[in-house]
Amino acid sequence: MFRKKNLTQSFIFDNQGGYKNMKRFLFIISTFFIIGVLVTSFSYAKEFKVIGIAKPDVGVGGGLYDPIYQGLRDGLSSLGHRDKKYVIKVMSLAKEGFEENKRIAKEFLDEGVDLVITLGTGITVPVVEVLKDSGIPIVFIGVTDPVGVGLVKALDKPTGTNITGIAWLIPQEKVLQYIKRVLPDAQKVGFLYDTKVPQDESFMAGYKKLKKTGGLKINYFDITSGIDADKLKKIDMDVFTCYYGGARHIKELAVLSQFKPVIVPAGLPMVKGSRAIAGIGLHTYNLGLQGANLAGKVLAGKSAGSLPVERPKRFELSVHLGSAENLGIDIPLEVIGAADNIAR
Repeated sequence: MFRKKNLTQSFIFDNQGGYKNMKRFLFIISTFFIIGVLVTSFSYAKEFKVIGIAKPDVGVGGGLYDPIYQGLRDGLSSLGHRDKKYVIKVMSLAKEGFEENKRIAKEFLDEGVDLVITLGTGITVPVVEVLKDSGIPIVFIGVTDPVGVGLVKALDKPTGTNITGIAWLIPQEKVLQYIKRVLPDAQKVGFLYDTKVPQDESFMAGYKKLKKTGGLKINYFDITSGIDADKLKKIDMDVFTCYYGGARHIKELAVLSQFKPVIVPAGLPMVKGSRAIAGIGLHTYNLGLQGANLAGKVLAGKSAGSLPVERPKRFELSVHLGSAENLGIDIPLEVIGAADNIAR
């Protein structure tokens, strides 16, 4: 009579009741277990990428970098780090100390991150100095003059290195367009520049290269040693503007704003601080989103060196109705209606 065998029992106890097959069985199980661990580890290594973020601490720079960082995190979330595709390590720096930031960069190097994202010029430059020959791709966000500080040779062209990013750049044409929108009758613009600020020299050079200025004549005033409001208020200018160096003289700008309209290439905080009638600044949250999108291209396999440094894609208009009223200026209603921020 045919008798059904217990396959497990047969496999283990055959061969005269010995345990040779038992050893073979355990060997096979162990082998499959080891292979499984190796495959899992390999899959983890291929799927999970580590992103290092070097940023100023919360509130540094008047909180300027906080919305950029939030936009970056939200953008990275949409790319997949919430789905465990990416592991993010954040280094927050209370001070933009050069040597301290180099130390942070070395930590990223030791930890073997797959990508480094930096926020701001003061953090980016020392981090790049440490990692430029490491092969680790770097995406910077918010560097005011990438060419001037030696990060790249030119904008809008592939860098050919392990570096790319988003420049903190407001086109001169954009500033002049907003000046004409806020002050339609303006003809003479005074550009205030500080020779101790390299970005001001670059921005002024950009103004001088413009072929079309929308009918505005630009004059240049050196404010390196300070803004002489008593002198400037007597000069026949319809409006004054500035660039990065204006932040160094913000209190003096506030004095000048009592006598002459000032329009700054910056957001609401500087508009309030300088008492300017208006400001055209970068949309900082969107700048973070844009940086995340660029980082996503690198994480997807593109070489950082093949990606040109991008310019900001979105700007925001701030108007200060109180400052305009003090000068007897009526800002057009369509400008007020289109403003992203309004101060009174």
